[in-house]
Amino acid sequence: MPGTKMLSLSLSLALGMSAIAPASAATLLHSYSFDNGASDGVADADGTLLNGAVVLDSALVLDGVDDFVQFDSHLVPTSGSYAVSLFFKQDRAQTTHVEYISQGQTGGQGFYLGQDPFRQVRATDSWLSTGIALPAVGEWHHLAFSVDAAANQSTLYLDGVAVANRGFAIATTSNGTHTRFGTQFQTFNEFFDGSLDEVMIFEGALSAAEIATLASASPGTTPVPLPASLWLTIPGLLALARRRRLPGR
Repeated sequence: MPGTKMLSLSLSLALGMSAIAPASAATLLHSYSFDNGASDGVADADGTLLNGAVVLDSALVLDGVDDFVQFDSHLVPTSGSYAVSLFFKQDRAQTTHVEYISQGQTGGQGFYLGQDPFRQVRATDSWLSTGIALPAVGEWHHLAFSVDAAANQSTLYLDGVAVANRGFAIATTSNGTHTRFGTQFQTFNEFFDGSLDEVMIFEGALSAAEIATLASASPGTTPVPLPASLWLTIPGLLALARRRRLPGR
């Protein structure tokens, strides 16, 4: 079977790399490449496309009016070390609150990555405005958020570069609305107008080098390769195997 062969190859490559690439502190929990709807390439946390949300050319396409993806649980860890990585392409310069991913509730330290009305990135209720301006619309960009509980740091990355930092590990609530792509939790109308791709959620912090590798790939029809250090985790190997299967898997 193509998947079995690729997993064996991935294991061999990982073992060969282990002498030169240190194991990552992060474990890939969930991965969404949108090759088959909003299915999870690592676990069984598939999402439901709502109100006209569609998948086209291996990307999630949202209209900014009412469509989004809903999940049945909180996918992003709410404490400790964790990371979220995604590609986004905004179709128009929205001047409202907009979210790419969210979970939780207002007033309870909810989790989200998105923008404020001034088109500055915001990351959770603990970091309402990072002061980082969004790039121009109409092009793909990479956004990552990594929380390192051991170092007591929360870092925002844009296109593979660390652009802002908080001197504490941001924790969020386990209550409220389960994870969504393309809108805010609860009933807030903060819908994203554009496309999302390669949404990855990790337990454990990602290194700057790992984020740079993820950001260097092309979203859309081209699968994003995991950094070699992440091949050394079993979920990472499984994700790599699934993402490299031949068409018709």
